[in-house]
Amino acid sequence: MPGTDMTFPGLDSFGVPDEQPVLTVTQLTAVVRSAVESARGLSNVAVAGEISACTRSAKGHIYITLKDGTDVLSVVAFARTAAQLTHQPRINEQVVCYGSVSVYGGQGRYQLYCTDITLQGAGTQAAALEALRKRLEQEGLFNQHRPVPAMPKTIAVVTSPTGAAITDIKNVLARRCPLVKMLLIPALVQGAGADVSVAEGIRRAQSTNADVIIFGRGGGSAEDLSCFNSEVIARAVYASRIPTISAVGHERDYSICDYAADLRAPTPSAAVELATSKTSEMLCDELDDRLALISTNLRHILRDRGNRLDSRMSLITALSPAARLRTALQRLETVEKQIKVSVHARLDTLDRAVTARAGVISALNPLAVLSRGYSVTSSGGRIISDAQQLTPGDSINVRLGSGEITATVTSVSSDQNG
Repeated sequence: MPGTDMTFPGLDSFGVPDEQPVLTVTQLTAVVRSAVESARGLSNVAVAGEISACTRSAKGHIYITLKDGTDVLSVVAFARTAAQLTHQPRINEQVVCYGSVSVYGGQGRYQLYCTDITLQGAGTQAAALEALRKRLEQEGLFNQHRPVPAMPKTIAVVTSPTGAAITDIKNVLARRCPLVKMLLIPALVQGAGADVSVAEGIRRAQSTNADVIIFGRGGGSAEDLSCFNSEVIARAVYASRIPTISAVGHERDYSICDYAADLRAPTPSAAVELATSKTSEMLCDELDDRLALISTNLRHILRDRGNRLDSRMSLITALSPAARLRTALQRLETVEKQIKVSVHARLDTLDRAVTARAGVISALNPLAVLSRGYSVTSSGGRIISDAQQLTPGDSINVRLGSGEITATVTSVSSDQNG
């Protein structure tokens, strides 16, 4: 191979044996492996072919037989790489495998250690998908973004009745909002006819009383999710009178239906959380209000019962024998402690009110007026407010701020100014 040192032990540069050494199988395999791995053009290759066999081990490694006519190539993708492949391989697919060539000593054969796999013609598919996205965008199918109802009573779910998505949705609803009703509309979410099935499910939801529609599946490979790049679903979503949430289960990449939906969620579980986020908040607010009302009612009940208990305590003290009294007092002490905790705040409020009213009463006290130099005059038990009520010689009492004076009227005069 050009540019590669292919000299083997025991051979000169012309390949003529100088001394005939004997190599073990392991040694020969090591020499071949070293030559292959150091050869230019074999450390980073892309090989196209058809998958004739594909198995996955218990540890997650993928073993592929790639064929092209009569020739075959063994391909290995180790577990860490296999989990991150662009495309998860299947039998009879035309694919491109990327990686480096080496020799497997266990069987003495060369194989490709794979770093990634794509479908053959994936670039053409991506270009067609982008063209579809731009066309639908120009038609306005991606401009409709309606708000999701704050408190949905019914959520229609268009997905497989046996997939992971419906299980996740049920679990989240039961945990967050068990009062919200879920209406399952079964649909294919993978394979031939899946796009038509999902679109039909969205159309069927229009005749229900659903407040929001969640459609999608619980993740998968790019091929598994390909039906959600369908124009059929995008137009059904756009035509929906009910707000929609797409939940295709792919956190990084957007599908065509993600753009068309009113709201996009990375997973079915996240879709339910988005649909019920405000519902949970409002339920919490309502519970807080009800708890506050219950607390107020309990305070009133405890206050009334406290008053009745006070009356009964007096009755028990007067009528009951000592033994019954001690038992009753023990019970009352327990209840009293509970009442004191409940009515403490109320008593503080009443105390402040009494203090304020006492100040007002003190200010209006007649004695307070007399202490400022005024007096009250009476005669024969009558309060005298007009001089005409008296005649000379009448005996009068004059009440001062401090003390009282008894006097005799010597003269009477009227205020002519009224």
